[in-house]
Formats: sequence, C-alpha cells, structure tokens
Amino acid sequence: MLSDPGRDRIYASIPDSNVIAVFDTTTLELTKSISIGSAPAGMAISLDGTKLYVALSGATQIGVINLLTLTALAPIVIEDVPLAIEVGLDGRLYVALGGGFEALIQVDAATGETEARFERAYFPALQISPDRTNLYEGDRGLSPSGLRRYDVSTDTPILEQTSDFGTTGSNGQDLRLSHNGTLLCFPNGAGPTGYSTPVLDPANVSVVYGTFITGAYPGVLDFSPDDRVAYQYGSSQGIIYLFSTRRFVPLAMLHEPNSLVNDLRTDRSGRYLFAATDDFFEPSKRVIQVYDVSTKLAPPATAHVGVSFSYQVAFDFAVTSFSASDLPAGLAIDSETGLISGTPTARGSYSVLVTGSDGVITESKEVSLSIFPDSRALNISTRLKVGSGDNVLIAGFIIQGETDKNVVLRALGPSLTSDGQPVAGSLANPILELHDATGATIASNDDWVNDAQADQLKALQIAPTEPKEAALYRTLAPGSYTAIVRGVSGGTGIGLVELYDVEGGQLTRLSNISTRGEVGSADNVMIGGVIVGGPDDAEMIVRAIGPSLLPAGVSGVLSDPQLDLYNGEGTKIASNNDWRETQEAAILATGIAPFNDREAAILRLLSPGAYTAIVSGVDGTTGVALVEAYNLP
Repeated sequence: MLSDPGRDRIYASIPDSNVIAVFDTTTLELTKSISIGSAPAGMAISLDGTKLYVALSGATQIGVINLLTLTALAPIVIEDVPLAIEVGLDGRLYVALGGGFEALIQVDAATGETEARFERAYFPALQISPDRTNLYEGDRGLSPSGLRRYDVSTDTPILEQTSDFGTTGSNGQDLRLSHNGTLLCFPNGAGPTGYSTPVLDPANVSVVYGTFITGAYPGVLDFSPDDRVAYQYGSSQGIIYLFSTRRFVPLAMLHEPNSLVNDLRTDRSGRYLFAATDDFFEPSKRVIQVYDVSTKLAPPATAHVGVSFSYQVAFDFAVTSFSASDLPAGLAIDSETGLISGTPTARGSYSVLVTGSDGVITESKEVSLSIFPDSRALNISTRLKVGSGDNVLIAGFIIQGETDKNVVLRALGPSLTSDGQPVAGSLANPILELHDATGATIASNDDWVNDAQADQLKALQIAPTEPKEAALYRTLAPGSYTAIVRGVSGGTGIGLVELYDVEGGQLTRLSNISTRGEVGSADNVMIGGVIVGGPDDAEMIVRAIGPSLLPAGVSGVLSDPQLDLYNGEGTKIASNNDWRETQEAAILATGIAPFNDREAAILRLLSPGAYTAIVSGVDGTTGVALVEAYNLP
C-alpha cells in the first residue's frame, strides 16, 4: 500500500488481479480499480505528484498511472523484473530487481535506461529521505541482513555506510523511514536483542536509538502522521502494537489473530490505520482492515505558566486505576479519575505517559504537553508577489489550545507602502479564502466592506484602509487552517496576508504560521512579520524552506534560501543561509529542523515587540519558497 495524503487516498497493489485499488481515506470506500499490468508490487509517487509508478513484478516494466485522471499510461520498459521502487531527484528512479539478479539500479524515468548499478542486494526493501538525497536499502529474508545508505543527491550514487550484523540482525522483513526523516526502522530476527525492530539514526545507521519488541517474527511497520507513534505487526501473536517513538514502549494493542498483515498505512489525519491482510484459513481472501485508532491516542495539550490547567485522559475501557510518569512541576494526576490538574511552574515541552488499568487490561497513552510562558504571537504576516495558478499566496496557521479563538485575517494590496511610498506593482484587488484542515472553504471575502463582520473589523480598528482589500473576522476552533490570497480575475502583484489574535487569551494561541509563494528579487522578496505580546520573552524559530518542497510536487523551488531577521527598529539581529552553520544542535533539539541542509533557520528568544523576517535567494536566485514562524513552548 501507499499513502497519498494530499489527495486523501491509499493505493493498494493487488497482484492476483493485476490492478491498483484506490481507496478514499475520508469515506473509507473503494473508489476505483485500475488495470495496470502483471503482478503489481511496490509503488512510488512522482515528485510533482501527478504520476504513480508501479513495479510490475510479473514483467520487465514499471507501470505508470496518471493521478489526475486515474488512468494507466504507457509503461516504462526496464532491464529486469522490478519489486520495489523509489523516486529520486531529476527524473531518477531507484528500482529493486528480482528475476534472479536481485540487484538495485538507477533508472531514467523518461527512457527506462539503466544509469547506475548499486551493490547487489537480496530482495531489497527501499526508503528514501524526504529531501531525496539519501537512499536506504535493506535485505529481506537474508541472514545476516545488510542495511546500506547511499548518497543519491547527484546522478552518481555513492555508498556512504553499511551496517553490521550486531545492529540489524537477520531475516529483515520491512524498512520504514519516519515522515520527518529522523527515525529508520528495520524489523528483523536475531539482532542485538533477539527478535526486534532496531530504531536507527538515518544519518548513521550504526546508531541504535532503541528497539520495538513484538516477540518472535516482527513484521511490517508504519508511523503516525506526526511520527509520535509507530504501528507494528507481530506475527507470532497476531497483534498490531502501538509503540511510543520517544520511549520505545508499547502503548496499546490491536488484535488481528486470524490474518497475516502484509502492510500498514495511516491516513493524513492519523485517525485511521489501514492493514492489508491475508486470511489464514482462506489464503486467497485478501482484505484491507480499517482501525479507528483515535481512541488509542491522546490529543496534545497546551498549558501556560501560572495558569490553572486540567486535562482528562480517556480510555476505551473501564479503567479503575491511573498513573502518570514525567509530569511537569505543578501538575498531578488523580489515580481514580485520570484527571491531570494543577498550575504549571516552568515552560517547556513534555511527554507525559499516562497508564490506565482495570486489573486485566493495561494500556498507556502518551500526552504531548506544551507549557508556554506569558507571551504569544499576536500578529503574524507575510508579504510577497501573488501570482496565478500554483503561485498564489498560501498561508497555513495552527490554533493550539482548548477553546475557540477570535482572529482577523486580512489580504492587502493597494494600501501597501515602502518608505512612505506606495509599493509598485501591488495586487490591485485581493480575494481571501479560509479553508479548514479538510480543505473545505469555510469563509471567503473579496471586498471587506461587504463582509457580514465589517462593523466588527471597524470596532477593532484593524479594518483595511482600501475598500478593495479583503478581511475576515471569525471565531475558530483549535486546529489547522489555510488562507489563500489571489487576485480578482487572475490578477497578480505584491500582496500581504495578515493574521491577528484579537483577544490574546492564554488558553488558546497562534502557534505556527507558514506561507508559500514565489520569491523574487529586490521588492519581490518574501517578507514575514510577527508581533510578540508579553510580558515575557517568546522563543520562536523562523524557517525558510525551498528544496524540501520538491517531494510535495512543487516545481521551480528556491534552491538556496537566505533568511534575515530584523527588530522593530529595522536593525538586523540574526542571519542564516544554511541552518547547520550556526545553531545546528539547538535547532535539532526543537524537533522541527529543516530537511535540507541548504534551507535556513533562526532560533531566537524574542522580547515583546515587532519583528520582520526576509527570505531571499542566495546570489539573487528566485523560486517558490515557504517561510514559517513557530511559537515554541
């Protein structure tokens, strides 16, 4: 199976029927079956997101499906039978071969020509890093099982590292890289702790962070969308385990005793887990089981220093006793009710393990708790050139907390000024759309004076000064949202999107905003602004992302972003080109380091006031980029 979160789909290869089945992960329905060729096996999505490549294990071909129309295209003819496939940079495919050769090759996706050969592998499992520069290959069903890491950033692959038996064991079953590229799992037998799944450092596959223990014959594995949980099948017990990726301990179990689980995948929301199974008693009966795992997981929580806090942990069985480990100072758990309460005394990010038991069943839930100081981002904005098509201004933001929040969104153009003068080439007539996490449009506005909340915008004294500019006043529940700014009738020009926290309450806050658009030169660079409200300082990380947009299907990305941070007086207070240059250890510790070394990031403790981040291209280069500002605990 293969997840396509951008389209809320899962693709399943059905070798007996020679089809790819397409499942809608929101309706949980089979939407289409596509005839593709002989015995489809591994799959991968093209960098632009328009094609699905399918290894046809019954032929010397790679099938191709147009994901826009869900129709089969002409296959790619290669030298031998393919088993698994990954997509690399610049039109390169990495293909694991069967047919007796058991090799790994690099293929030109346009011609099918073999461009390079790797070390021979045994029915290899493949994974590729999010930035497509590192390829991982693990032997399946071989003793000992080798694991190799290749540098594939250019058209000449280089073997960087080979694991040893003491790390990876024997009889490898699967290979899975976390979504953020920081954890690599290789289920196998007879490793350093017997049957186990070592959790490795992708940058150094000899470093073992921990192990997942499922008993004999550990099987396939997948990660939750936020990588906090790993789902793994243990075939000897017929159980799908939920493991903490921070503590490497089991949290809960899903029983699947009558089937062999061949693959696991999650949907974009993390609510559903899909398990491809073969029935033990009817081997020809292949089924995709769907589990609602939301009852097994705990939603994240937000608290604030000096503010009373409570959080109820719920389980899906009648718990008679509760306990918790790693609670921050000022908080305690009621052993009878499971209510965590108190007044936090120190800021920080905490992982709290809550365990419930009824005397027979014992399960744990890991609560990600963020405790913020008495400071917050009150206003976040981004200015850039608004294009058409894929180059409109796209801003995403997250409301974190427990209660609804009143916000104002503005899309400005005609009123923009620079040094007291109107900005040349501004967006003449902006349109503003607001979308929720499902992609549904929940509000839109062309001219703010026509919005139902225009009087409220005036009362707050943040109504735009130009009637053709757009604005929305809305009450939003905690969650993820996207604002899109475009021009009326396809108009283009420099525009500004702004997000205001108009109440400043502590129980709910703006925790992140990210804006994607075309970065030009001179006045067309990307300009992001943030206002920090006090009285305390706020720790924030600002990122400028370019190359790692490629796997999401974005073309023409900014290849080498430069990031500069200015205070309210216009003084440059920090600058970064490549994020590993100056604050590598500190940025890694936040858990949100950029994927690509050429991307930029600045971690800074900001006192209350206004700040501006400018994203440009090194040596005047241009392209699509993303600027992000995170309000850290």
